Amino acid sequence: MKKITLLATSIILLIFLTGCTGYKPIFNSQDMKFKITKSSITGDQKLGKQLYLKMENMSRAQKNNPDAKMLSVKIDIVKDKSATATSSTGKILEYKITITSKIEVENNQNNEKILDQNFTHSSSYKIQDQYSDTIIQENKIIKNLIDNIYQELLIKLSQRI
Repeated sequence: MKKITLLATSIILLIFLTGCTGYKPIFNSQDMKFKITKSSITGDQKLGKQLYLKMENMSRAQKNNPDAKMLSVKIDIVKDKSATATSSTGKILEYKITITSKIEVENNQNNEKILDQNFTHSSSYKIQDQYSDTIIQENKIIKNLIDNIYQELLIKLSQRI
């Protein structure tokens, strides 16, 4: 009886495992064939470079592909940090960071605008007891906001390229 149960369980498990072999994500970044040939960053240079490097890393995979589109990228990114909560004594308890970016992507071969989009993401964080902990938390939030903008940008580009 144990052998039959073990055999049946292993057959069912094998069927489930082989049924998942053709999985592909809907927006696969490997399917986007482009090379960045021109770029410009305005606004917050540090954040703009972080976003550009993410795009550049994806572009490097298509370095020797003759079918890849030649793109020009313009990034205008601004970070705004404002206090959202204060104590009765006027001490700031919470900040809100908003990152607004305007990204323009143009095809170099025919000067066609592929993307002209504004992305705005924001998040709040509380002040920590130690200043260094507050800075660490602020940097994590900024990294997450840049990642969110990049993911949204990928989705928009995959629909147009």
